[in-house]
Amino acid sequence: ELRSLATNTLTMLVVKLDESILTNIFPLLQEALDDSEASEIRQGACFGLCALMETASRHQVAAYLKSIVPCINR
Repeated sequence: ELRSLATNTLTMLVVKLDESILTNIFPLLQEALDDSEASEIRQGACFGLCALMETASRHQVAAYLKSIVPCINR
């Protein structure tokens, strides 16, 4: 339930704030995937990354593609 709420909130932020939110949120999700050994935190970061990928425009995704692909490969 909490993850769903967080995912929906992140989705709304991406829609409303567009490019500016990606520059702030993506590094946080990337850090959570890199540094966390807790599976719940990594899973939450994966949900957040999925929400970003589903909501962001092609242009936005293309701008972060070089950073997104290594995150997905983990």
